[in-house]
Amino acid sequence: MMLLIWLVGAAFLYWPFRKWEATYKAPIISALLWPVMVIFFVGFIVWAKLFNRDNIVSSKNENLSPQQVGKILAERIIAFTSTPEEKIALAKQLLIHAEIDFKHEYYYPKGMNPNLRNDIDFSIHSRIFSNFYNAQQQEAEVHKKNLASMNHEDYDPRDFSDKQLEKLDLFEITYVFNTLVDGFDNPKERFQAKLLIIDGMLQ
Repeated sequence: MMLLIWLVGAAFLYWPFRKWEATYKAPIISALLWPVMVIFFVGFIVWAKLFNRDNIVSSKNENLSPQQVGKILAERIIAFTSTPEEKIALAKQLLIHAEIDFKHEYYYPKGMNPNLRNDIDFSIHSRIFSNFYNAQQQEAEVHKKNLASMNHEDYDPRDFSDKQLEKLDLFEITYVFNTLVDGFDNPKERFQAKLLIIDGMLQ
């Protein structure tokens, strides 16, 4: 089907330009024939790739539970890292993203900003994740206190960035992190699935 669409589009481009080329009525325009066709072809391939990737993600998520999604995506995301240090740093970063997304989707529209600990069912998580989450909460409190005592003119976000993340493709990782998860309609299910991904990364 996609090939047929491209062939039809190419035909519409080819015949008018070919006619002009044969009669030499528009040599400049006819010279643009092949670049235009190449641009059209490349653009179509990119569109088809993105469209197909989204369709695959959608179809795969139809019957998957948050636990299954967590296991699948944890394996994919770990493949982006090459050291244990990168994996831990990435897990910290994704936990921050998961909490921020959940608050924006669920609590902020209600005018609330609660501690998300009450929204987490720790019974479905490993002890490793529970310890990791507790450690990150303590680290976040220390970070807030440090920021509160700092002169805003001295603040530089680069001082707080993790060097382990510099070599990682965070844009692509974030896309993978959200792929199957976005198929859940309930914000709490999406949050739970994201935490299960992080849990799987820590194993």
